[in-house]
Amino acid sequence: MRIKRYKPRTKLNSKSLCAMTFAVFLLTLMVRMYISSKLTASTVEMSELIDKKITLEQEIAKLNYENSGLSSISVLEDRAVALGFSSIQDNLLSLEIDSSTTIAAISSR
Repeated sequence: MRIKRYKPRTKLNSKSLCAMTFAVFLLTLMVRMYISSKLTASTVEMSELIDKKITLEQEIAKLNYENSGLSSISVLEDRAVALGFSSIQDNLLSLEIDSSTTIAAISSR
């Protein structure tokens, strides 16, 4: 019994092998260029978003500073006096905490 050796039906010569190798190389080169261009575009977008984030954080810090200045007790008292309010001279008699609207009664002793 003789074992037959496998013989491929098509023979690859050096020209066709070289052409296939070159085609695969070009294909991989184009895929790499496409991926790198997509990454570059997303990197540019990312840097723009980081710059925008820094600007927004600075605006938030500025607004928090202004808010803290405007909500200080001395500023509120000065503004209330300018609007015509006067300070309470009488004692506070009662304060209803449980109701939906808070009512305080002032005793005039």
